[in-house]
Amino acid sequence: MTQRPVCYADRPWIALCSGHRSPAAGPPGAIGPWWGTKQTCRHASACERGAVLPSHDADARHQRANVALRTCTAQPRIRPIAHRSAPSFVGCAPGLTGACVRLVAGFAFSQTRRMVRMAGMWLLTWWLLALGTDGRADVVHFRPGPTARGTSRLEGEVLDYTGSELRIRLPDGRERKLSVRYVERIETARNESQQQGERFFAAGRYEQALAALRRAAAQERRAWVGREILAGEVRCLVELGRWHEATSAFLRLVAQDPQTPYFDCIPLAWRAGRLSRAFRGAAETWMRASAPEVAQLIAASHLLALGPQRRQALLALRRCATSDDARIAWLAKAQQWRADSPSVTAEQVARWELQVEQIPFRLRGGPYYVLGQAWLQHDNPQRAALALMRLPILHSQRPGLVAEALFDAARALEQMDRHDEAARLFAEVVERYAHCPAAAEARQRLKLDNPPTRSDG
Repeated sequence: MTQRPVCYADRPWIALCSGHRSPAAGPPGAIGPWWGTKQTCRHASACERGAVLPSHDADARHQRANVALRTCTAQPRIRPIAHRSAPSFVGCAPGLTGACVRLVAGFAFSQTRRMVRMAGMWLLTWWLLALGTDGRADVVHFRPGPTARGTSRLEGEVLDYTGSELRIRLPDGRERKLSVRYVERIETARNESQQQGERFFAAGRYEQALAALRRAAAQERRAWVGREILAGEVRCLVELGRWHEATSAFLRLVAQDPQTPYFDCIPLAWRAGRLSRAFRGAAETWMRASAPEVAQLIAASHLLALGPQRRQALLALRRCATSDDARIAWLAKAQQWRADSPSVTAEQVARWELQVEQIPFRLRGGPYYVLGQAWLQHDNPQRAALALMRLPILHSQRPGLVAEALFDAARALEQMDRHDEAARLFAEVVERYAHCPAAAEARQRLKLDNPPTRSDG
């Protein structure tokens, strides 16, 4: 007994089979993604009228189509669509060997098109957010090996960047890790506030830079970029002389990443300066043996020039000099040089000159400043100028300290009767570091024929 079919002539699909297919539909009995129209089907008009299809079309191909339909109906992902279409397929089964083709066509052109479009939009949005604020991929420039001369590049999404490794997801979904020793630089999308903060910092407008970076931190969602912004805040606070806030921010940075690649922004004192009462009290707490080594190091560097706390500061520096962290150990030794330079011999200073080359490169700025001061105290202006000029050339992360180094290098040149070169350095301090205290003294030097000797703190 045949069943009266229920056909959906108003739907934009048509089943293809040996009887319901166009000449280009493919070999008879095959099931595949070929398309035809109602007009090419010799049974189309009968289906539209709801007529009973001829029983002689029931063959093995029709039976395979029915089996395929029942299999599709049993799959949870497509059951709703297949189930709704089942009456039409079952009713027309004697004349439809392309039931699966009709099912797939119905799936593609029904309301699921909206779901596919929504899924595509969601994936695109996710990808753009993952790549950054402007949709560009991150680009990592790195050296392929320790002896490689050139650099290579990787594009993708930087997942994390710490003091030990960089993790990047490549466009094909694979994740790759790089040792931070080989990473040269990272190109990534940064929000407008961060870019504005960097421009303000370069111009010496540290208050505005700090405000912009704090806005950037509130807008940024990537943890590794957030740490970069926090390091920028520390640099601003150092230049503003807000040592208490700078130390607190740096300790947060180290807590988030103990091996931070931004360790060079550590707020150490390399020359004497004025300290607030609140910072003195906090530094005495940080200098205790129970405090983290990096906190002890920072506090000791600031209290070293104060008579009452000098002894405790030296004890803290000795503890830090034995640290397992080479960065802390070397910086503690350089701070000890600062304390010992008035009393050591020239031979000892020469040994320091060799040892400073063993310090991690990005941390050598402060130690070179100490070395230059030591050579000035031992009446060796040539070696003093060589040490001090390394800061503006190679270690310019702290503009205030760079300005002091340029000023003292100009003083050394004056001692060698190289007044024209000294005048150029004084002019550079005035022009490029007008916001620093050394600029006012450099301006006075340029005005006076016989400039007075500046007292050192």
